[in-house]
Amino acid sequence: MLIIHDHKILGVGLGNFREVARQIYADKFFRPPHNSVLWAQAEGGIGVLLCYIVLFAITWRDLRRASAGAAGDPDLSALAMALRTVLGIFLFFSLFADLWLNPLSYLLIGLTVALRMQTEVLAAPRRAVPAVAGAARRAA
Repeated sequence: MLIIHDHKILGVGLGNFREVARQIYADKFFRPPHNSVLWAQAEGGIGVLLCYIVLFAITWRDLRRASAGAAGDPDLSALAMALRTVLGIFLFFSLFADLWLNPLSYLLIGLTVALRMQTEVLAAPRRAVPAVAGAARRAA
């Protein structure tokens, strides 16, 4: 793509791909990039592409930690396995289609964060209430 070659560092600006392709590169038959990686690189440059890669790497790491933490609970374990499968398929097909701006990506990230928080709450040791403090409250 000429746009990526000409604007490697900063890209053409978020949301500007269509107009730049039509006006500067004289593309009468506007053809958007065919995958998320090219779209992020063309519009935001290397910085946006790296931010997306880091975001999905952190999400994948959190999902792996949530899967390990949910090993004792069959319901959370099944949810973690399903989320891992869906996120893997999502990332694979983002190489062939523009999916990163789809609301499904935000849903997958949010569910992963919620699952990780839930598994951390379940794994945290519970503090026992001292018997003396409980007896003092009952007496008062």
